[in-house]
Amino acid sequence: MPWLLTWRTYATYPTFSRREGDGRSAVSPSHEPLTLDAERREAALHSILATCRAKGWHLLAAHVRTTHIHIVLDAQDPASFLFANLKARITRALRAANLVHGAQPVWADYRNARWLTSEEAVVRAIRYVLDCQGTPMERYSPCGSAGDPAPGLGGLPV
Repeated sequence: MPWLLTWRTYATYPTFSRREGDGRSAVSPSHEPLTLDAERREAALHSILATCRAKGWHLLAAHVRTTHIHIVLDAQDPASFLFANLKARITRALRAANLVHGAQPVWADYRNARWLTSEEAVVRAIRYVLDCQGTPMERYSPCGSAGDPAPGLGGLPV
């Protein structure tokens, strides 16, 4: 089943908590915010490709941004399993390359999964991920071109 997955890096988007009497207040992070520079984005993309290959998932599109990651993939696993594996493997790759140090959190709690129920929804998601994120950063398309999504729901194995 095809999924559109999105998640954010640590402390790069305000989170809120309710405080008595004053409505919504921003929560201060316990560590510095983590952004993905070009070297981190490249390592993250390589980790995504390796994870999909190892798990037998069909990666249809990926775009690693400064503060978040978008992925369209076809896998039979539930979204929670996909998130757990991708985030863990990217984190290990970043730490192994000394791009993230010590106890620095890498990911925010925020994540969003959308199950794509039609081929049209898959094509729209691929275009959104590859073409609607502003200046292109580290991204992947099995066709090599952002404008030409992979044919069919199954895509191509990486």
